[in-house]
Amino acid sequence: MADNEKQFEIDIEAYLTSKEGGWKRSTDQDYRNAEAIDVDTLCTFIENTQKLAWTQFVKRCGNVDPKNKFLKIVEDAIQTDGFVNILRHGFRYRGIEFKVCYFKPESGLNQLAETRYSQNICHCVRQWHYSVSNNNSVDMMLAVNGIPVVAIELKNQLTGQSVDNAMTQWMTDRDKRETAFSFNHRILVFFAVDLYHAMMTTKLNGSDTQFLPFDQGSNGAGNDGGAGNPPAESMSYHICGKRYGKRISCWIFCKNLSAISRRKRIPEERIHAIPLFFQDITRWMWLRSSLTVLWKTDQEEII
Repeated sequence: MADNEKQFEIDIEAYLTSKEGGWKRSTDQDYRNAEAIDVDTLCTFIENTQKLAWTQFVKRCGNVDPKNKFLKIVEDAIQTDGFVNILRHGFRYRGIEFKVCYFKPESGLNQLAETRYSQNICHCVRQWHYSVSNNNSVDMMLAVNGIPVVAIELKNQLTGQSVDNAMTQWMTDRDKRETAFSFNHRILVFFAVDLYHAMMTTKLNGSDTQFLPFDQGSNGAGNDGGAGNPPAESMSYHICGKRYGKRISCWIFCKNLSAISRRKRIPEERIHAIPLFFQDITRWMWLRSSLTVLWKTDQEEII
């Protein structure tokens, strides 16, 4: 087995795109544009889940290409209200309401909501070329309905690099002004991962970027213990890939994003009480690191 990042990528992708992981393998071909959005996938989702709204929109476009027009109004909405708000509430265009994703309903009683949730299109992309101005790429990207939401840089101790190098790469080699990386514009969570540890942030800010741990804890997710991850009999790429892939599966991602999106801003004094309500460490880490992005309307620093 090759001692390089490629094998690590392969194993994480293998888990994420499995039935348990829930993401669909894709390429970056349709994401390589100025808006960093796969407009074909986004419009397919809209047409499949909101047929009446899409039909009305197409009629109003006249001779203008509806996909290009829709891409423009989505970008305008994000520029005005922020990506998180668009995920939470959707947006309106000349009286037509659109949703860019659907969250899992609280119960299975609403069949239409269940159906719409199942129609989300979740892509897993390796070697994502995120800019039209250079040929740089991020090791892995996850997108929901054609919009990038998670970016991952992978490192490997066996080639002399660690999670620290991945964090440095995010801080020094990735421009926060890029469309894909701009705060509350596309990517919501940036991960730095090696064979032993994972770190994450919700805002790139150069050398001032603040990362938080995404490890499971020494006794595993949801159990009392120390820092780090549980010991493994073998630190193979396959085991590490499954460890991290499992914690950002499509279902967990959508579940946590849904829980956050339904909540109002949590007062500062209650931030440290959140673990009492969310015992699962995966969910807690996600919530804790996303508080600023998801509950504040202004662009403040991450906690």
